[in-house]
Amino acid sequence: MSQLLCHIDELVDDQWMTFTPDDTDEDTYMVKKVSEKIYVYRNFCPHQGRRLDYAPGEFLETPDKQVVCPAHGATFQTEDGYCTSGPCAGDTLKAVPFSVKDKQVYINAE
Repeated sequence: MSQLLCHIDELVDDQWMTFTPDDTDEDTYMVKKVSEKIYVYRNFCPHQGRRLDYAPGEFLETPDKQVVCPAHGATFQTEDGYCTSGPCAGDTLKAVPFSVKDKQVYINAE
């Protein structure tokens, strides 16, 4: 079963954005479009399960575009979610399977 997450035109190139399927607060997802590639992860740090946006939809990034956990400074690569430094170094963000159909981004429910 898939859930509508967002329309592709809502995505701003090279910027992390937060979306919640079906307008609920239960699970939030962080989405980034880089050129023609899209990356979708659950919006939580594997260290303590905190959200990675410091305010809804607002993310910190390093100069080389790694997303930074605002709580403990862990940094994660966009391409694979790999944590390069911080208390959970070597761990990864939870990638979310998704598909794009008619310019809509759908996540595949687990």
